Amino acid sequence: MSPDVTGAPTITKTCETCGRTFEKPGLTGRFAETFARMLRHCDECAATQRATEQLQQQEARQAADDREWESRIQGSGIPRHLVAGLTLTGTPTRAADLCSQFANGQINGLFLTGPVGTGKTTLAGRAFAHRLRNRRGYWRSAPGLLADLGAPMGSATHGEALGVLTGRRMLGLDDLDKVRPTEYAAEQIYAAIDNAYIHRLPLIVTTNLELEELAKRWPHFGESIASRLADHCQTALVAGPDRRTLPKDDA
Repeated sequence: MSPDVTGAPTITKTCETCGRTFEKPGLTGRFAETFARMLRHCDECAATQRATEQLQQQEARQAADDREWESRIQGSGIPRHLVAGLTLTGTPTRAADLCSQFANGQINGLFLTGPVGTGKTTLAGRAFAHRLRNRRGYWRSAPGLLADLGAPMGSATHGEALGVLTGRRMLGLDDLDKVRPTEYAAEQIYAAIDNAYIHRLPLIVTTNLELEELAKRWPHFGESIASRLADHCQTALVAGPDRRTLPKDDA
């Protein structure tokens, strides 16, 4: 029911913020006195106060989101230097565009291939870190994942590595071609990629080899790994010189 303002007296008050006198229609009935006490600010100051409160709420939500993102970054295992912007000077447009699409959740899989030192890991890591704002994930180098799986059974390291193979988190798998092509290694890499494939999890992969080369690299599992990556991921070539060997600017 709307407040009854029919025949109500006009209330004259002094704004507690700016000190100006302002007038407002009062109420009649049992809530008239309470309503009069609540009138503490003129319209302009009340509007400014509401805007300030909304801004403070937005800032509080952003701070909470940033704390959650930081927690996800720390929990993912991604190196800190990869948590930055999304663009690289000289990066091919397709690779940069697809990384932005992955970061924003527009695509769910991305396979970056190209020579050593062209910036694949940097691009993939930044896209992965950005997407951590929306969900948790694991970032592992392929050799690192195999090393963690070799940790003692029951250890935290081994348990987390198993989580990469069986969990429901986004996965960033760096340097896929750097593991020794043993049957055991191929089986573990297959398990990680198959888990992402079956559950349609976000997956971003970097390697120096193309899919056809990966298919031939691993015994028994190579073709299955390449097939799942081809179906789940967009592919982009990151070409160019080895950025690590370019002359450094001494300035």
